[in-house]
Amino acid sequence: MRFPAPWCGWPPTIKFRVIGTDPDDNAFTDWAIAAHADYVISDDRHFAPLADAGYKAQPIRPLDFIERYRNLYL
Repeated sequence: MRFPAPWCGWPPTIKFRVIGTDPDDNAFTDWAIAAHADYVISDDRHFAPLADAGYKAQPIRPLDFIERYRNLYL
């Protein structure tokens, strides 16, 4: 059962509908796009369409993210 969280605007009011194969994933892409996030970190292959959708947020696998930013704060 899902409960709305009014302090964070859940469910998202902006619907971009980027993910066609798994519509439940759209909530995550909607948030990432609306927040101007750089990445959606996930191993879920359903996020692949986000890469070519023209938005700032890009899908990246967790290990690729770690590798990219491993030495950033050392």
